[in-house]
Amino acid sequence: MMPCHKVVMSTGVLNRAPFAVTAVIHLMNMERHDAQKVVVEVWDWSTCATPSRVTLRMGADEPAMLPFHLEAQSLAVLYAEIDESIELYEIRLVDWEEQQVMTSVWKKRSQGHESYLFQEGHKSLQPC
Repeated sequence: MMPCHKVVMSTGVLNRAPFAVTAVIHLMNMERHDAQKVVVEVWDWSTCATPSRVTLRMGADEPAMLPFHLEAQSLAVLYAEIDESIELYEIRLVDWEEQQVMTSVWKKRSQGHESYLFQEGHKSLQPC
């Protein structure tokens, strides 16, 4: 068996949309029997020079533990707060070549606005 290679996927740097309050990441493990470990990172690029990591959360505002353990045929929903202090941000997924993990990235707007929006053009993660 050949060793697996680490793959880093990225949305690229995104502009925070008006009224956006969170970036929502859906992870789904397509494997029938095997759990997977993945690392999800959200980076604040607002300084354009030195990015800083944004805390990733799940459930009732609990910090997500990384690498994230994703059971076979399961879905996990993670999110990061992207308030008005964050103008530019990026979402990264560190995966391994042979894993079958699907990812969707959304923005959640503040109350009174459309709840969930795809990232600009339904931003998919691309290899770096």
